[in-house]
Amino acid sequence: MTQNSTRTKRGNRIFKKNPTSKGWTFMKQVNGRRYYFPLGVILSDAKTLADEIDAFAYLNPISDVVNKFRPNGLRVGNDISHNVTFGDVAKRYRLLAPSECGVEPTTIKTYLLVLNKVIREVTGRDSEKFYVSDFSPAIISEFKRKRLDGVTDYDKRISIKRTINSYIRQIRGIFSKRALKLYKDFDVSAVVETLNDFDPYDKVGVKYKLPSYDLIAKTHKLLDFYDSNTDRYIALALALHFGLRRKEILNAKRSWFTKVNSQIKIAVFTDETFRVKSGEDGYAFGSSVIGEKILSMSDGFDCLITGGERHVLDPVLQDLRRIGWDREKPLHECRKLYGSYWASKEGLYFAQKTLRHSTPLTTNDYYADLIDQEDVMELWSA
Repeated sequence: MTQNSTRTKRGNRIFKKNPTSKGWTFMKQVNGRRYYFPLGVILSDAKTLADEIDAFAYLNPISDVVNKFRPNGLRVGNDISHNVTFGDVAKRYRLLAPSECGVEPTTIKTYLLVLNKVIREVTGRDSEKFYVSDFSPAIISEFKRKRLDGVTDYDKRISIKRTINSYIRQIRGIFSKRALKLYKDFDVSAVVETLNDFDPYDKVGVKYKLPSYDLIAKTHKLLDFYDSNTDRYIALALALHFGLRRKEILNAKRSWFTKVNSQIKIAVFTDETFRVKSGEDGYAFGSSVIGEKILSMSDGFDCLITGGERHVLDPVLQDLRRIGWDREKPLHECRKLYGSYWASKEGLYFAQKTLRHSTPLTTNDYYADLIDQEDVMELWSA
């Protein structure tokens, strides 16, 4: 059996962070803060170095210990700020990540929203005032517990685990190797160590399953409820009948629409004001009846959604949850229903093309459960 922890001659514990780690690590705790020191892969040398670090720490400030024994990138020197909040990090990340790391502003916003959600859910505090040094493995453990406690349904637990993996992956983006250069004067070692130690759930990539047919019918009936509300009707119709993503819905234009026989073809392409996700340009197809109603409700304006702001979609999300959607992104679930409709009607290849996925594997695994009831299929034939 592989040894993951041992003691030095001075009684210091050294360890490997996970079963696959090759190198040894020594952790020194000072005033409630943890400092990690890589020791290399040779056990005898690692033990000697750990005792040397411990002895040096007995006589010197921890900042001097870190400067002497920790490699570049996560040093704590006299010119490094220890009392860093996630608000400080967020401000720096928003300002510099687009130019220095090539990160899109929308991606930055999403990453920071996820970070705030995790910290607020666990601590009840806003991330803006939460100290980076306090982000420990206990934060992630408590987040996992809060999300999973009381959930007994297998598929629901798998979905939650997949969401947890996604959230931690997005927070890691804020502290990626490319992003760390933005925080040279910040000590972010605690959060980096915690994120590196996170062991993601495996075997959570289950294939997509449709919700109940009753919920599908209720979702379509929302369009009737929205008949007099332009923005809400257009948003839901573009997701449910044309499979558009949130950002595509908010940027949709009249000029994208073309009638082809009994269908409407929507051209979703990157232009000077809008960028399609992952460069997946292409055409979305749907009912001409729904498409023409969308155009008539937009009152002649080229931009279909008033203002194109994200908050316009909030009432639709609230209504979807009210009728029974308990999945993480209910509006995106409408896109998955649309994909399942076309996969059931025309096959996987057509569904991939109209969803504009780069690979049919994505369509097959997450967007293409079989609809085997004719009355449900007819819901898209309006």
